[in-house]
Amino acid sequence: SSDLVGVPPGERAKRVEVVRPKVGLRTWEKCGKWLDEGYGNLNLVTLGSNMIISSQVAVKTLWLLRRTGLMDMTIQSPEEELKKARLWNQRHPFRMPKDHRAYYKEIEVAGYPVLLIRSRKKRREKGKAILYLHGGMRNSWKEELSMARGYSDNTGMEVWYPIYPSLTEVPVTKTIDVIFATYQAMLRKYQAGKIAVMGCSFGGQYAFEVINWNNKHGQPVPMPGLLIADSPGGAPDS
Repeated sequence: SSDLVGVPPGERAKRVEVVRPKVGLRTWEKCGKWLDEGYGNLNLVTLGSNMIISSQVAVKTLWLLRRTGLMDMTIQSPEEELKKARLWNQRHPFRMPKDHRAYYKEIEVAGYPVLLIRSRKKRREKGKAILYLHGGMRNSWKEELSMARGYSDNTGMEVWYPIYPSLTEVPVTKTIDVIFATYQAMLRKYQAGKIAVMGCSFGGQYAFEVINWNNKHGQPVPMPGLLIADSPGGAPDS
């Protein structure tokens, strides 16, 4: 959809590919080669195969837990689900990582923390950076920290990891404001064409919204050089 990827009506998108993991590893190899030539050293071949395997394990594990009755997956009322999400957020506030698996630095953007991640394993790729947006309707920064750190390990790039406000507390427009402010802060340090915006699940939707938000406000800043949305989620209009 042209309105999603920031392409004006009537114009053709350039270098846009839709990647479907079910077609197998060849697609990941093709996309990985394209990234190596046009952007950096992001190893999507490894990423793709690992994601396919891990997804299969996760699905089978959830199926077993449900069949044995160890996990209740019954969807409750919206009020109950919101209550559960808020309780989760209270129990999992952001804390500075102490695992020493990467170099971490915390900054503040628009009143919220942003974690800067640099690899301890790979030489730094100067001049390029990744804006990684975690998924989940709740505050799931901790679950995807290892994935964000892995991107830095694979590429040598600095990863900006915003701890954006949860939808249990603010409207989605407020969250997008914070994410877009983070992208604007990155532009003070990096060229737009050297920034990749990435997200998984609902974070994938937020990655699209960086483009949409820029279009909505008349493109006050240049577009990022690369957008990767892994299984992007969505939000209803109402």
